[in-house]
This record gives sequence, structure tokens and C-alpha cells, in this order.
Amino acid sequence: MFDLTATLAALRAEGGDLPGIEVKSAAGGLPESIISTLCSFANRPGGGMIILGLDEAAGFAPVGLTKLREMKSSIAAKARSAFDPPITIHLDQAVVDGEAIIVGTVDELDPSQKPCRVSGGQHRGVWIRAWDGDYRASELEVQGLLANRSQPRFDAEAATGGRREDLDSELVADFLRNCRSGSNQLARIHDDDELLWRMGVLVDDNRTPSVAGILALGTYPQQHLPATGLQAILAAPPSEQRTTRAMDSRRFDGPIPRIIADATNWVARSSATAVVSNRVTGRVADHPSWPADAVRELIGNAIIHRDLAPWALGETALLRLDNERLVTRNPGGLYGLDVSRLGQTGVTSARNANLVRICQHVRLPDGTRAAEALASGIPTILHALESAGLPKPLFYDDALRFTVVLRQRSNNGRSTTQPNTSRAKILLALNSGPLDVRELQAATGLTPPNIRKHLRQLRTDGVLTQHGGQGQRATYTRTTD
Repeated sequence: MFDLTATLAALRAEGGDLPGIEVKSAAGGLPESIISTLCSFANRPGGGMIILGLDEAAGFAPVGLTKLREMKSSIAAKARSAFDPPITIHLDQAVVDGEAIIVGTVDELDPSQKPCRVSGGQHRGVWIRAWDGDYRASELEVQGLLANRSQPRFDAEAATGGRREDLDSELVADFLRNCRSGSNQLARIHDDDELLWRMGVLVDDNRTPSVAGILALGTYPQQHLPATGLQAILAAPPSEQRTTRAMDSRRFDGPIPRIIADATNWVARSSATAVVSNRVTGRVADHPSWPADAVRELIGNAIIHRDLAPWALGETALLRLDNERLVTRNPGGLYGLDVSRLGQTGVTSARNANLVRICQHVRLPDGTRAAEALASGIPTILHALESAGLPKPLFYDDALRFTVVLRQRSNNGRSTTQPNTSRAKILLALNSGPLDVRELQAATGLTPPNIRKHLRQLRTDGVLTQHGGQGQRATYTRTTD
């Protein structure tokens, strides 16, 4: 059910639109840009909501719409005639500070019908949502939406140019051993190549390696699939970003189990480690910034569940690390479920079903499986973060890319603040008392978007409190030193 109060609070905390919510004042009538927004929401996982009658620049205060009936009729007509296929939108009215607004909820199109296209006019074409904006989809992105109309099978296809000799003999021997020890039926298959064929590592009559087989067990999969590695970036501290964009940049390649192991170890080496003393026992121990279990699962998910369709094979999965965040992003959104269902018991869906099945029998150097395929990956991440005292991860899915953000906290549950950063400047300015965004701009010299970004994080960390809002001047005060 739509919660207007919570929605307004989220918009004001963000200081702008949200991935699934677009606000337009519509003071001068129905804006033409509503067409691209409606199209992007129909293509977006979970659809989206459009709100007419609030002024973002005035803290989402109502503008006082007139002719609401005619405006709603026009939106309904556009939904039927301006798109191919037509979209479904549910229109309602609500009241903010005594003024009526229009709330339209756009249903996501069934994947079998995507992409939604604007049939004509200046907005003709396919539009997609990226965070808080609408963007015209590239031809490759259109191909990605088309590829998701049915269960992808790209991982089960033969790897172009692949040969049986391209498989790593050590990984294959370990894989065969794990298959036979884990299944009485597979243990009855004594011919190695037949077992590899039954498990989808080899395909076709010629018994050539599949895409999944090459990725999981290949000596060097990137010979045939160059972008299937992992690009890792260690970002420079904010105080050095003007002169240094990255402290380290690595490209991890090879078969999946070795990418996972190498990248997980790189995160551990590249992250700060705190020395923590137990107040009860007096023992001192190292405390890693990011729990290894969560890191390993995130990296594994990014490369195992990435899209292997032709449109996505030019894009590499990304791992970005800095003092406060760890981000993974892979081409291809979630398949068969949406963000709201992640982490729920028994909820699982695999884009690359053949690759996941193979990786269940592939072990990392520490003996753990490359993939469990038991809907345990996200719960493992959630549990590891909770045990480490870290916030829950943020998940973003725009149907074409899936992003996960882990956030850091200090030992007392609050994010650390480095000197001479934007965050530090804001906190220093707030020592003088309550300030709004405009006053913070004058005090710090920062831009309003940058200020709002840090205010959101500071509120999340419990370092400051917002006062006002809901059409009133919003000010901020510090809640801790």
C-alpha cells in the first residue's frame, strides 16, 4: 500500500528523485517528459511511481494543481496510445498540505513483452531508468531486454573456438571427484568425458567445452570470452582524488574459482584492518573492514550471475573499494525475482543455470564451493554484515545491471570521517548550530548535490538530525561529536 508520508520523507532525505519515484511539478500542465518516464518505469523491474504536483526545488512543497481530472484523462490516454505495447498505470489523488496531487503507479511490463517503446514523437524509442533519471537505451541495451524474454541459455552454448584441451586438468580432476562423491548416479558414470557431457561442461556431438565449462574449469577463459573477468579499483581517499583517481587497479582473470579467491584476498589486503581489544578477556585481535564471507559471496555472484548474452560480453563485472564502501556491479539485472525478495528463505533464481550447476561442484582453494545454489548466498552476506556490525547492503537493479553496495561503520557503529573531506567540512559547519542546504553551501563552498549526498549518509549513520521538511525549511544539526 502506498505510504505518502514515508515517500515524502524519502524524497526529502534524498533531495531529489529516487530510482522508482519521479516527481514533476506539472504547474504549467502535463510535462512532455512524462512520456520517457512512463516508458522507463514500464521497463524497470518493479515498475515505478510518478507524482505530479510537488516542487522539488521547494522541498517537495505542493504547487496547487488545477484541472486534475483533465490531467489524469490525458495520462490514461497516453498510456493506451503512446507506447508499444501499451502500459498499465493506476492513477490516484492524494493531499499534501491541503493541496491535491496526482499519484500514478506504473506496472512493470512482463519480461516477455519488453522492451516498452515510445511509438512516435520526440521521445520515440526505448527508455530505461538509471538511478533518478530516464535515458534512451542503446541498441545493445535493447538487445539485453529482448534476451530476457525467456530463460537465458547462453551459458549452455558451445564456447566459440573452444577445445577440450582448453580445460584445466587440475580443476577438471577435482570437479569429477566432487561430482562422483556427491551423487550416487554420477558415480556410476566411469567415463570422464561422458560425465563432463552430462554435467554440461562439454556439449554437442563433438564434445566441445560450453561457455559455462570454459568459465568454471578453463585454463584461461578470457582467451575466448575476454570480458568475463573482474575489474577491481581501489579508489583514492577523497583528499587525493583531484590528483589520483585510483590507488590500485587490477584485472582478475582465469577460471571462476581463482577469480573469486584472488579478488577476495585482494580486498583483504587492500582494506584497513582495525586492532580490537576485547574488554572482557583483554585479548587483541585484527578486525577486517569487510567480512570475508560477504566479500566472497558478492564477488561470486557478480561473475557467476552476470549476463552472458552477446550484448553484455563487452562489459566486465566491476569491484570498487574505498575506505567507506565496497561496490560490485555486473552486466545483467536479476533474473526471475526482484530486489524485494532477495534474502528470503527458499527464494532463488539463476540466470545461468548451467554455470551455477557446474560451480556447485567447483571448490575454491579454501575448500568452499564456488556456488551453493541453495538460496543461501544473500542470507550469508546479510548474516556476515550483521555479525560485523555493518549496515545492510543496498541493492540496485535496472534490468540491465545489478549493483550491490556495502557501507562501512566505525567500531561504535558510525562511519569514520577523514579530515579535510566534504563530510568533515559539513560537520564542522554544523558546529555553529542548525543550517539548511543553502547555508551549508555558503559555509563550505560545496555544491548542493554534493551536500545532499553527504547529508543522506550522515543521517543514515545517525551523526546528524533533520528538522522540518514536508514543505517547511529543512535544517540539520549534529547529534554526536
